Amino acid sequence: MLEPFGFDNSLLTIFTQQFPDYKGFFFAITQLGSPFTLALLGSFGFVLGKNKLKVFSAILIIGTIFGMVVIDDIKELVERARPDGAKAADFTVKDSYSFPSGHAFSIFLAASVLGAYYGWKFYVSGYVLAIAVSLSRLYLGVHFPSDVLFGAVLGIIGGEMLIYAAYRLGLSNNPGIISLIYKKAIRSEKITINGPDRVVSISIFLTILISIVLYFTDYAPLAIFTVTLAAIFIFYYILSNGVRLDRDLLLIFGILALCLIACLSLLFLGSYWLSMIIVIIAYFAIMATTYGSKKNEEMASSLK
Repeated sequence: MLEPFGFDNSLLTIFTQQFPDYKGFFFAITQLGSPFTLALLGSFGFVLGKNKLKVFSAILIIGTIFGMVVIDDIKELVERARPDGAKAADFTVKDSYSFPSGHAFSIFLAASVLGAYYGWKFYVSGYVLAIAVSLSRLYLGVHFPSDVLFGAVLGIIGGEMLIYAAYRLGLSNNPGIISLIYKKAIRSEKITINGPDRVVSISIFLTILISIVLYFTDYAPLAIFTVTLAAIFIFYYILSNGVRLDRDLLLIFGILALCLIACLSLLFLGSYWLSMIIVIIAYFAIMATTYGSKKNEEMASSLK
């Protein structure tokens, strides 16, 4: 069990006891960093958006859902208890461990992806919001400062990994932090994708909504069943109806579906290390789909 560091309690006291009572404000702010909120917003964008918005929304959904799994794995391995008094704010926290902060992870990941797709102004506004959400977790007394700090660092790393993968697949014009070194790596092409159609998009939306609700209400087996059933239906629908969908995207969808089913099952069974390893394997499997492709060759030439 990881105990709080020396600075954790002193800094937490400053946030929870020395500031005026703005609990209502910080409660509203903290909801913006909820993995459920971000996944739901991403799902709406995925269904209603086109091209860049649809891709951005898909990246946000993937990062939020798999991040949620990894964060819960780490929490179960570290087993750091919530701060004293966290139960008094039980409307903002489910019954789980404290380290690291899932809200900080999710909102910093979202800020990184948002900036990569929509420019530096969104980087700034995204990170300002991310800092506000992180401070709200301290003000409400549901996390120690080190929980929030570690969650934020993981979120930025996770966001950059997703952006780079999307760049290699031709789904992002910005490779992320690499662009600070290689300015010419930033592309200007319009982002377009071939599919999925409305039925597939709505199916994915409903699957995300139902499975997340089940997961957060501790019905993990039903969440696993929902994802499995939905993946089978979507594959059947695509193959039987001749839905136009890029082959690489179909392969990636298959990898993500299998990975999510496996990770949720392992998390439910308590195999936390193996669950995280599966996520890492899935990431590199997706990266491997770009090797030798035309998109990858164009990216490599742009970095020379």
